[in-house]
Amino acid sequence: MEANAILGELLYIVSNFEKGRFKTNIFWSRGYKISLRESLFFMLTIVQLMKNDICLDDSTRGDIIDFYKNNTNIIFCQSNLEEAEFTDILTKLYMRPPTDEQRCVIGLMYKILNECITLQSRSILNHKHKKQLSLLLKSLHNLPRVFFNSSKQTLCNSYVSALQPSEAISFALSYLKNTTCSETKF
Repeated sequence: MEANAILGELLYIVSNFEKGRFKTNIFWSRGYKISLRESLFFMLTIVQLMKNDICLDDSTRGDIIDFYKNNTNIIFCQSNLEEAEFTDILTKLYMRPPTDEQRCVIGLMYKILNECITLQSRSILNHKHKKQLSLLLKSLHNLPRVFFNSSKQTLCNSYVSALQPSEAISFALSYLKNTTCSETKF
């Protein structure tokens, strides 16, 4: 199986989960903050693998498997894969270099996730910061669909169609234009 298709699906599932449970107008518990931070760093790790065309080493594969195992009933509840099957899929992945358009999408995902982590790590998050973080997550969630391959096996029986890079970037920019991120130029 092609690595970017599987990694893209993992990104899509986690980003959709976080986008869907995100609340801007309530108090965030310590557990929610920790869980969101773990998801953001997990997604950033995957994007870094895609960005650098790095094959999965045992340590990174173990981190992905641990995240999957710890979140099977929460984030990956639609998956019918047992841990052993998921591990088997990850060991059989091969890297195919992304196209130039896909590299643009990967770069945009990398910038968005770094901005999310920067915002989320603030000691005080007011409503404005939460709203901005929400828009960033919304801008991220369709970008991984660029890597979907509808003719191949999926992890969670997702029947979501692939997007062209230009479509995905257009969707992302429609959310990003409403953010007030000054440090990062998207």
